[in-house]
Amino acid sequence: MNKFENLNPVQEKPSEQLGLERVRSYLKSSYEKMQKRGVPIDSEGRIDPSRFDGCYSKAVLEADNKEVKRLQEVHEEGLSETEIQRRRSGNHGELELLAAAVFSEFMGDRFDVVRSSLFDDFNNEVETILVDRETGNIVCAFDEVGELKGKKFEDKKNKVLGINKDQLGARLKYGIHLDSKTGAITPQCVEHIPIFYIALTSDLLGEGLKKFQVDPENNKKLFQYFLLSLGLQIKELDLKSLALSKEVNNKLDIFNQAIGKYFRISK
Repeated sequence: MNKFENLNPVQEKPSEQLGLERVRSYLKSSYEKMQKRGVPIDSEGRIDPSRFDGCYSKAVLEADNKEVKRLQEVHEEGLSETEIQRRRSGNHGELELLAAAVFSEFMGDRFDVVRSSLFDDFNNEVETILVDRETGNIVCAFDEVGELKGKKFEDKKNKVLGINKDQLGARLKYGIHLDSKTGAITPQCVEHIPIFYIALTSDLLGEGLKKFQVDPENNKKLFQYFLLSLGLQIKELDLKSLALSKEVNNKLDIFNQAIGKYFRISK
């Protein structure tokens, strides 16, 4: 065996891991730009509850922080220390990160793509948020699922539909509103947000990570796929529009009109 065989630096990390690092680097740059504009997010792009001291009392913020820690312990029960560190670093949410990066790349001219607070991730099942800088509203939210069929996928699909229909849209205790005229950003509770699911199989996720920023055409194809999925979900909700609240319908209309532009540029 050639003694230099294992010294090739290209082989030091799996290409998916290198791709994930590129995704995280891209998002880090995006989050830093948003932070400079005053968007209340932390370095991981999550809405930061500590910035809501003008909205909630210290007791409420402390109670929510304790609840997040409790839920983390529940979700981490039985995991090794390595697995726990991996979850807390965000590396277990590869689809969430890849989707955020792709949306940011192609829709960042109009939308801020941020992650929900851990409190809302755990309690309101929202992972990714699009804030429309033209209207100032959070116009939609995403919850990711790593399947395209089967029970897990159907459960997620039905849960998302139920949130839109029965719960009158998603709710964020830690949301934001942006004044489209002044650019002022106000931390506040936001309700009646249309929510969609983002689904991708593990093999497509792996390819997406490997090719991120290496194969621009693949990024474009991923964005086209996500757009088509959102379009179909909007059509389904439109058929059920009588069962949706007025607020959800209004935000759905705004988002539907906005993504029409991106259907055109993604071709």
